[in-house]
Amino acid sequence: MRTPSEVAELIHIAMEKINDEKAITRFQLSLKGFGGLAQREFVDQHYLASLTSELNGLGWCMFQISHTSYSLIRHESASKFRKLSSETLLSYINGDESE
Repeated sequence: MRTPSEVAELIHIAMEKINDEKAITRFQLSLKGFGGLAQREFVDQHYLASLTSELNGLGWCMFQISHTSYSLIRHESASKFRKLSSETLLSYINGDESE
């Protein structure tokens, strides 16, 4: 069985090799996929939280998108997202878009 740190490093290495051929800044992986990488039949929430933290340290964000699927995105890509303030959002919620 592999630790979250080991799996994070494997993902990091694999993505570096993949990026030598084609630039990929985001991808999805299932719980089954994480289980395969971790050499475990069951990957619990504690393991996933530790893996998320380890990936964060390697420049990747990980978040759950469905019951059995997770998305990973490079920090550098996520940092280019459009920024919105709470004031902007609240103006649309309250119907004051002109402000």
